[in-house]
Parts: sequence; structure tokens; C-alpha cells
Amino acid sequence: MGRAERGEIVGDTRAALLDAALRTFERVGYEKATVASIRLLAGASNGSFFHFFSSKEMLAAALFLEALRSYHEAMSASVTPETGAADGVAPTRTFPVRTVPLGVARADSG
Repeated sequence: MGRAERGEIVGDTRAALLDAALRTFERVGYEKATVASIRLLAGASNGSFFHFFSSKEMLAAALFLEALRSYHEAMSASVTPETGAADGVAPTRTFPVRTVPLGVARADSG
């Protein structure tokens, strides 16, 4: 297995854990979610979970940061160099009411 293939697997595992955490938090809430339930849903081993995240709290923090990154990318994409200042700022006034996909879903999840 080459370095690029290992990198894809590592990225897929991390993304699967983030996706599973989001689904678990939505279903049972943060407090009732367990590391075991998240990693089982992701199909990840205990070692894989702790390779990426030291705790459920760190996983939740990574999920939050991923949401902020996705939000920033989507908002930035709504402003183009071709627009004037007023037209460039206009989309950002209504942007927060739009839904921003999190972007951590596994490739095979749709």
C-alpha cells in the first residue's frame, strides 16, 4: 500500500468518526453519546479513535471546527472578485440563515 493510499484511509477513518459523532449526537445527544457507540457506527477500532481524538470532548471540538471551516468556505464562495463592494457584501447579510452542509459525510453515504 502506497503513502497516498494510506493517507486516503486515514482521512476516510477520521471523516467516518466525525460523521458518526454528528449522527450520534443528533440521535441521543452529546451527554448520552459514548466513544464506543461513535466508533462502532464509524466502523473504527478503539485505537483508531484515540489516534485522532484524545476524548469525546476533543472529537466534539473537531466537529465544531469542521462546521466553522465549512461555514467560512461557503460564505467566502458567495463573494466573488467580480462584484463591487456593496454587491460583494450583500450575500453575507443573509448568509447565516442558509443551511451549510457540514462536509464530513463519508463518500459512500450519499
